[in-house]
Amino acid sequence: MRVLVKHPDKDDDGRLKAHAEKLLRRVFDRHCLAVDRVQVMLKTLAGAEGGRASRCRVTIKLILGGSVTAEASDREAVLALYRAVDKAVFLLWQCLKTANGRCGTKVSD
Repeated sequence: MRVLVKHPDKDDDGRLKAHAEKLLRRVFDRHCLAVDRVQVMLKTLAGAEGGRASRCRVTIKLILGGSVTAEASDREAVLALYRAVDKAVFLLWQCLKTANGRCGTKVSD
């Protein structure tokens, strides 16, 4: 299982990127035989009332083909990451349980 984390806005010293990689490896460890690649894209956007918001997209490519994509946004990048990973795990579990690895599911908030 390969893990790719993209954060074009760059956090200080890559702490968020390192945390995301550790989280993804821990969460998807039991599905490692079905998962080929996990890709995370973190973006900082203009939020409500002039503040900042973060958006996270998690895409899981399966070995047998197909993919699962989940998106979430929040004020903090870490919270957006956790919400997107939680959605992606649920979708992956549903995909593996029902479609025998054939899926192309996407969910966002």
